[in-house]
Amino acid sequence: MFERDEVVTKFKDLVFFIAKKFRSRNVDLEDLAQEGYAALMASYDRYDPSFGTKFITFAYPWVYSAMQTYCESQAEPVAIAHRAACQAQIAARTTPDASASHLGVPLIETSLTVVQRDQTDQVIAAIDHRCVWEALESLPARDRDILLKHVVEEHTLQAIATDMGFSREYARQILVRALGKLRRKLATKASAI
Repeated sequence: MFERDEVVTKFKDLVFFIAKKFRSRNVDLEDLAQEGYAALMASYDRYDPSFGTKFITFAYPWVYSAMQTYCESQAEPVAIAHRAACQAQIAARTTPDASASHLGVPLIETSLTVVQRDQTDQVIAAIDHRCVWEALESLPARDRDILLKHVVEEHTLQAIATDMGFSREYARQILVRALGKLRRKLATKASAI
């Protein structure tokens, strides 16, 4: 076994290996590494070699989880800022009819909340309907159809898959990809506001 002082230097490569998995999240690599080092030290404090597990095997989930949590906490301000900006815009419009005529869409289409139905079940919705519809229009037709059928019409993934002629899993993958694209487009629009 090694001493506590040696943990960071000995497992520096592990921390950067895991940090590179989060490159697409636009988070500073050094900040991620700091989170990783803190998790590495916490895992060292909880590690018990008598269980027969290698330290690196024990530490990996700790470091990964800490980095994932950090990335999620960094993404929240964008969503909150976007929601606040959208709420201010919506408050300026007085009635649903005024919103519908302003957007040039039927009244039924002016309220859309997109819910990500993954492990966390978190809401990634936008209140500004025009931004949502513009983002939806930029999606490929099949992705948009699956997203709208699942979220707006509340069809099950199995029903959508059967209707479109592929497996439920493939429908789920398309839905997750479409939600990711929609989330990125809305975050881009929020940062422009």
